[in-house]
Amino acid sequence: CLRYFEVEWPPWINTDHLDLTAEIIEASAQEFSRQFPAGRFYVLLFPGDVRYSENSLSARTLIPFLEARGIPYVDYSDAFPMDSAQYAIPGDGHPTPAAYREIARRIAGDLLQ
Repeated sequence: CLRYFEVEWPPWINTDHLDLTAEIIEASAQEFSRQFPAGRFYVLLFPGDVRYSENSLSARTLIPFLEARGIPYVDYSDAFPMDSAQYAIPGDGHPTPAAYREIARRIAGDLLQ
């Protein structure tokens, strides 16, 4: 059944997936530029959940694909540990308000430089 529908199994992320992701982001950046010609488009690499970095895949894995397409980014992937209850909702994994405050603080600081 999986072969018939050309489903890749196991569902590991590969370079084709990363390239497609960068292509989608590039199209989003182009649309952003069309709608906001004076604006600046950036991709923010948010800290990840350590449960998903065991196979060494992290937000940083996308960086070469963004760079190849000239897409600017800010890398906050190591800003804080997402395995901390301070920054991730226990049992859920989504960021807490403290996580968003920390990212906002970093963005504001970087914008002032």
